[in-house]
Amino acid sequence: MKDLQQNQCSKHQSFEDSLKIIDQIAISMLATLNRLPRRSIVVAELFLRLMYLLILLLGTLSTTSNAATAAFSSSKGPVYKANTIRSATNRLTTTQIASTQDGANDESVIKPTVIVAGATGYIGRAVVQESVRQGYHTVALVRDANKVLYGDQQSSFQQYFDGAKVVQCDVTDPQQLETRFQEIAATCPVTSSHGGTKKDVVIVSCLASRSGVKRDAYKIDYEASLNCLHAGQAIKAKQYVLLSAFCVAKPKLYFQRAKLKLERAIVEQQRESTEGMTYSIVRPTAFYKSLSGKLDNLLNETPYVLFGNGELTRCNPIAERDLADFMLGCIHDKERQNQILNVGGPDEPTTNKQQALLLSEIVQKEPKFVYIPTGILDFLVNTFQWLGTITNSEKLQNGAEIARIIKYYAEEDMLTTKPNEIYGSMTLRQHFEKIVAEGQEYDPYVAIYTRGGKSSQVPSPPIQSDPSSPTSTTTSAAKQATIKV
Repeated sequence: MKDLQQNQCSKHQSFEDSLKIIDQIAISMLATLNRLPRRSIVVAELFLRLMYLLILLLGTLSTTSNAATAAFSSSKGPVYKANTIRSATNRLTTTQIASTQDGANDESVIKPTVIVAGATGYIGRAVVQESVRQGYHTVALVRDANKVLYGDQQSSFQQYFDGAKVVQCDVTDPQQLETRFQEIAATCPVTSSHGGTKKDVVIVSCLASRSGVKRDAYKIDYEASLNCLHAGQAIKAKQYVLLSAFCVAKPKLYFQRAKLKLERAIVEQQRESTEGMTYSIVRPTAFYKSLSGKLDNLLNETPYVLFGNGELTRCNPIAERDLADFMLGCIHDKERQNQILNVGGPDEPTTNKQQALLLSEIVQKEPKFVYIPTGILDFLVNTFQWLGTITNSEKLQNGAEIARIIKYYAEEDMLTTKPNEIYGSMTLRQHFEKIVAEGQEYDPYVAIYTRGGKSSQVPSPPIQSDPSSPTSTTTSAAKQATIKV
């Protein structure tokens, strides 16, 4: 019996070692992809997938005991590794498009135009950067082009927007949005093969309300994204990819109801018309940046607020680049089309307190905690709502809604454990190590500052633009920005 257990352990270790080797092969391939011809990339992808399937099959055949099976099902076993490798092979597939930068000379490569709405947001800018990297003709819709091109955060935007066309547009104005879409469609490159004239356009909406209160939620989470849907229909766009939220599965808040209303509209337009856009609705569990406020607390030695005992909820957030890669993967992955997709990162489920302790270990500072009972939130909700009702004050009612939002996230898990809903390779530890080493840009909604503090104001030359015609401005050797007002 002892020999049998040792043999099983040996097989388990051998299986794990084999997966690590495949993982390293994937990383090595990805590092050299841009230097490979397209045909070699196809061969590389096929080799990687065959090796992955072979190792997975051998590992399954070699594990016969329940103990071994249980070990393999853990988040640190093959389920985690398989999804990490699957993420790498997906990056390999999408990079086939990026590897042919002279797509105009290769009619076999189909490169749709990707229009990113909400491009200046945390996930939006990551989608823009990843879209450019993968070789798509990328258009970033922004509310204020001055902010992107000349503002005090220009340097941080530039790293994401190099290679993209920046178009200023008010997404809450349906007429202006449709006009911009028509202009983009008229100038986007032909995507069909063998000399055709078809122009495929994919819309990726990363729009999200900042506050989540009623007026803001329905204006942005519903109406603005719906405007993008209708504008896409007007130009016969190929696909609509929506950044939604995992939490809409348990709707208790205004922004969740607004997102659900939009999701229904997207699904219905596809079902009711043979010309409806293909859709992919992506519901991530959480973003790393939403957890990064802990760094500010530790560096300033201020207490970190925990509700209950700090372990009421768990989550497995996903890195912005991994999420951007997943969303853009919906363009070519038929299995992700006309689907609502939950997605979380590769970490084990962690509590709020565990996340703070992990960061304190990296920073090497002892954290300070303040524990607050969730009943306090009930008191705030009821008080603000009562005052808002009797005074008919929208601000007080918004205060009640913000308290509800805090209460929701203090009590609900943002967690998926299904293997097919785990994606990405960057762990929370790697993200924390990155922001500790490199700092993080200022965001008033997350209260994170760069290590040098908020960047100083850079004088910005005004953009003189004619409402009837675009003004082109070159911001770097690799980037041309089209400003529209």
